[in-house]
Amino acid sequence: MKLQIAAFLFCFLLLAAAVNPPLRASSDGTYAIEGNCPVALVEAGKAVPGYSQYTAEYKGKVYRFPGAQAKAMFLRNPEKYTADLEAKYQRLKK
Repeated sequence: MKLQIAAFLFCFLLLAAAVNPPLRASSDGTYAIEGNCPVALVEAGKAVPGYSQYTAEYKGKVYRFPGAQAKAMFLRNPEKYTADLEAKYQRLKK
């Protein structure tokens, strides 16, 4: 069941990114993980760019999401999606 949910989320995020080109994170580093979605990173291991209209602030950092569903998932359990997030993102970038 978790695999099906992750697959659905991944497909949804890819579709959202294809339909609406994302606004990139600002160059001064205002957005966590360069404006990519923490939900996609944790659930699917992918860097999916977020949009300025779907943001949330948590513990002084601003996170971006590709849609309302990913934002809602984050807000239900932000600790799940922020624990060791920068390290996960750096590993993905390698």
